[in-house]
Amino acid sequence: MIQSIYTHIFQRKGHCYLYNAMHRFFAEISEDLFQVLYDRDYESLPSEVLDDLLSKNVLVPHDDKYQYYNESLIKSNIRGYNLSQLSLVLVPTTACNFDCPYCFEGQKIGKFMSDETQLQLVEFIKKRETVKNISLTWYGGEPLLAFQRVQKLYNAIREIDGVEINGHSILTNGYLINREIIDFMCETGLKSIQITLDGVKENHNLTRCLKGSREGTYENIIRNIGEILTNLPDCDLSIRINISKRNKRDYISMHKELRRLYPDKTFAIYPGIIREETPDGCSMCYSCLNPADYFEFLKECHQEGISVDFMPRKIEGKGCIIHSLNAFIIGPEGEIYTCWNDVNHPDRVVGNIRTNDFNNRRLFMHYLLETSPFSDKNCKDCVVFPACSGGCGYYRSKNLVQKGHYSLCPFFKDTKMLEESLLLYLESKKNNIQKFYLSI
Repeated sequence: MIQSIYTHIFQRKGHCYLYNAMHRFFAEISEDLFQVLYDRDYESLPSEVLDDLLSKNVLVPHDDKYQYYNESLIKSNIRGYNLSQLSLVLVPTTACNFDCPYCFEGQKIGKFMSDETQLQLVEFIKKRETVKNISLTWYGGEPLLAFQRVQKLYNAIREIDGVEINGHSILTNGYLINREIIDFMCETGLKSIQITLDGVKENHNLTRCLKGSREGTYENIIRNIGEILTNLPDCDLSIRINISKRNKRDYISMHKELRRLYPDKTFAIYPGIIREETPDGCSMCYSCLNPADYFEFLKECHQEGISVDFMPRKIEGKGCIIHSLNAFIIGPEGEIYTCWNDVNHPDRVVGNIRTNDFNNRRLFMHYLLETSPFSDKNCKDCVVFPACSGGCGYYRSKNLVQKGHYSLCPFFKDTKMLEESLLLYLESKKNNIQKFYLSI
């Protein structure tokens, strides 16, 4: 009998606590039980207590130490190698009407997908004979600059025999949304939209301004958010607010402003950490929020009355699109990428739909196999592994091959921040916490 990898016990201000990440279980325990767990004196436990601890995976048989990890690995492989599901991120254009200074998209060359490339894409899908379902995500550049191509592509894919579109979403800056686009979104059952703001009006307009004229875009986007909430009530709208050390207070202001503007609407607001790298490309620059900064930011949000769930959530799916054998990002010239960050970087193209060939197999296999959290020895014995998506594979790659120093872990990987986060969760529940075996 051993304590589960995912169990953590600690004391604070005369109280003893037990946390298990696998079951998302947090309880106050007696000092007697704390002592037994601390001393690993499990044989002294009454049978009913031992059984309960085993049922909650606080304790596990020695041979089951890595059972959850191994089961997660199997589930990840099943998802990643499922050839009946095809995930396509389609980039109808790399052009953008904004000129954001932190954009990671390479040379920012504005290319548009042609009719010929569209036909090749349809043939690319048809050749994948095992595919039964397709999820589509529109990406750019700004995909709505090529709205007519989006319409044509969707209709062409929908007409492929034996294939069903079971997911439909878009990442857009939100500026170009109009009645025609909303009607298309409604008719095609668009399931999710992500729109990004860069903080309050004056700060947003400094960075997310129109290319060329430098005209601000804030008011138009806010108006379009209202149109989406009114006309697409069944679509999940997520509003990402980009933050760095310079503008993190903007998130609080914008969260309150958006809830004031649309008090009876359902939508998500979340912070997006701006990723600007140091000149040598080996780490995030000083203005970016590191995990400790982010935790402090969440505490500020909590103090301002914004709801923050400080209990780490269990995450079943590890990794991202680059860890799937049948998920591709298709550029406007038919070029294939496997990572969002690689779009518009010619040296990171892994193949092309014209030939259905992957000529950069080294990069493709590197992403698929070597950047997974299951290839990272630090993940296997991590107490919060069940509550982590596994970190960004792109930055894991940079750590592996470019001597990067990127943090891949959530803030609660740090034991002190985990304990403080759990106690903040307790505070938010107004001390209404389970009392687990106060005497044994």
